[in-house]
Amino acid sequence: MIKIIIAASAIVLLACTSAIAQPYPNKPVKMVVGFVPGGAPDFLARVLSTKLSESLGQPFVVENKPGAGGSLADAFVANAPADGHTLLLVETATLMMAPHLFKSADALKNLVPVGLIAADPLLIVSNAKTSIKTLQDLIRQAKANPGKLSYGSSGIGSIHHIAMEVLKFEAGLDIVHIPL
Repeated sequence: MIKIIIAASAIVLLACTSAIAQPYPNKPVKMVVGFVPGGAPDFLARVLSTKLSESLGQPFVVENKPGAGGSLADAFVANAPADGHTLLLVETATLMMAPHLFKSADALKNLVPVGLIAADPLLIVSNAKTSIKTLQDLIRQAKANPGKLSYGSSGIGSIHHIAMEVLKFEAGLDIVHIPL
């Protein structure tokens, strides 16, 4: 019995060795971004893809698939061949919230994290010409002018959208959401 286990283990190890020995990447790699070109995730993907192309000797091509707060890109990559040649650059919070917001497949079940590339804070900014200079100013203005202020986000269900909706709820504000 022990000889059979050892023989089976040796066969499995040999099979794994040949799989490990294959070069990666052995063809162009698609780096999918769930947001429009020009934003922070797109910029990060383009810088990263340039460096990866230089160091690994294969093209890393950025492909933007905006929509549904990044969920379209999540689903695209989750349904791509599991060969490591289609990668997703994603905001973690957005990926985790998507199954609770959209009637789509749970991409978390079909994706494996590779690594953390960056961390970025969420900011609220206003035009410098307005009288809104602080969060308290924003709340005051919104309460004095219900439905007249608006904010933009990277899409419905994105972390930017959800965070602002939480602020609106907690502060009792009526601010119009404009998804990009």
